Formats: sequence, C-alpha cells, structure tokens
Amino acid sequence: MTTTDLEAPRRSRGLRDSLRSRRQSRYADYDAFVSYSRVDVDLAVRLHRSLERFAKPWNRVRSLKIYRDMSSLSPEAGLWTALERGLERSTWFILIASPESARSRWVDRELSWWLEHRSIDRILMVVTGDEVTWDEEAKDFDAQRCDWVPPALRGRFDQEPAVIHVPSLQRSAKEELPIEELTGTLFSVIRGIPKDEAFAEAVRHHRRTIRLARAGVVSLVVLLVVAVVAGLVARSQRNTAADRPRWPSPDNWPPSPRRSLTRTWTSRCSSQSQRFAATATRRLVPRSCRRRWRVLGSSATSTCLLR
Repeated sequence: MTTTDLEAPRRSRGLRDSLRSRRQSRYADYDAFVSYSRVDVDLAVRLHRSLERFAKPWNRVRSLKIYRDMSSLSPEAGLWTALERGLERSTWFILIASPESARSRWVDRELSWWLEHRSIDRILMVVTGDEVTWDEEAKDFDAQRCDWVPPALRGRFDQEPAVIHVPSLQRSAKEELPIEELTGTLFSVIRGIPKDEAFAEAVRHHRRTIRLARAGVVSLVVLLVVAVVAGLVARSQRNTAADRPRWPSPDNWPPSPRRSLTRTWTSRCSSQSQRFAATATRRLVPRSCRRRWRVLGSSATSTCLLR
C-alpha cells in the first residue's frame, strides 16, 4: 500500500474559504461524508466501520461520526434531500475514487454540491485506480491514464492535490482488506493531528480498554468468590442451629426456688389485700348493704356503692 503524505499543509484558498470551513466545523454533526459507487460498497462499509472504531475511547460509542447513505438515510425524506442534508452537516468529504465512481451521476452530483458550498481543501480522495498521474502543464490529472477522476473535479485544481493511492484494496467481500493504514491516515487528517500520534492514541485507548476489561473480570471473580463463601458460612450456621436441642416454652419450665418464692409472695400480698378490703367494707358500708351483700353476693357491693 502506498500512501501520499496528507499531513503537509494544504493550499490556502483565501479568507472566505477559511471562515466558511471554521463555521462548517463548528456546526457540523458528522465528521465526514463518504461518497462512493455501488461497486465500491464493500470498501465503503469497511472504511466506515474502521473510522468509527479507530482510537475509540471505552466510554464512547464511536470515535468519528461518519455519514454513509445506506446507514444514515432517513426514510421520511427523499433521496437527494437526505443526501443534501448529510452534506450540509459534514465537515469532510471522503471520495472513494474509482472508474465506476467517475461514471456515477450521484457521486458527480455530490461533488458538485460540495464544490459549490464548501471548500475543495476539505475533499479527501481515496484512489483505488491503477495509476495516479499528474499533468503539470494542464494542472490536472492525466485524462487518458486517470479514469477515476469524476467530471466535477476536472480543472478544479491549481496544483497537485494530496491523494491516498491504495490500489491493493480490491473491492471484494471474500478477502480481508488491509485497511488499518488507510484508516489511520484519514483519522489523522480529520482530527488535525500527526499520523504517528493518531496511531499512538489508538494503541493507548486499546490498552486502556484491555485494562478495564481485565479489572471488570477480576471484580466479577472476587464477587463470585465472596458470594460462594457467604453461602457456605450461612449453610454451616443453619446446620449448627438445627443440631442444637430446642428449649421448652416458659410454661413448661421446671419450678425453681425463685419462682416458688415469687408465687408465695404474690399469694400473701393477695390475701392481705382481701383482708384489708373486708375490714374497710365493714367499717364503711352500712348494715343494710351488708345484709343485701350476703344475699346477692358481690353484685350488692357495686349497687350499694353506686347509691
């Protein structure tokens, strides 16, 4: 895989394009818009997934938010309306340039919209064609050898642009595509950092994720061990409690000297209270009431007292 260096400063297009790019980056929802033909759909899907996962922190869903028509189209809008909305909300334009994309009317229409409303410096070209030949006299790519150039880009360059030439990326779903180098290059340009720092950041996030995963596994193992030990201790205590003899209820306890003394004292106090009540009744209650008491029993006392 050969890759043209994209870390060099791009050409300046004036104050107007600079201000427009800043405003676009501030209010954009997507980091990049991927334009491709249907023949390059396998490469587009792999590039989309790789860009979202490259240097992804463990607490985020994706590292970059990429707009691709098959995954980001809204069903309530028309096709071109949805694509135009995605173009408006994107910061970069990634073009998968191939002979098939050069003949695609949708790719040419997307490029025309971008060149009309955005800066050409925000276009990243991933060339899968066989040759990349620049004609210095014509200030354009060779029309005979470079059949991957869309019509909308013909005559748009002032100098040779930086492209990513990846002829080894064949558009096949059966073989594994070597896409990590391409992803790192595009990620560094979109983030505005050197390429080595982009790969270092990816390695750092990967190691951190591995450490967190290991810590989570160790924590789960420790919790499992604690739960098992607690269950064994509880089972042992239950068996010990089951083996112990059960104490009888207080009503069935054998008599003790202390309980006998308590009962004797209670009965003695009760008899003294009864004698005191009888003496008070004889002194305070009239004889007529006492006669009636003998006849009616205990109910006469209450009747006499009520009178």
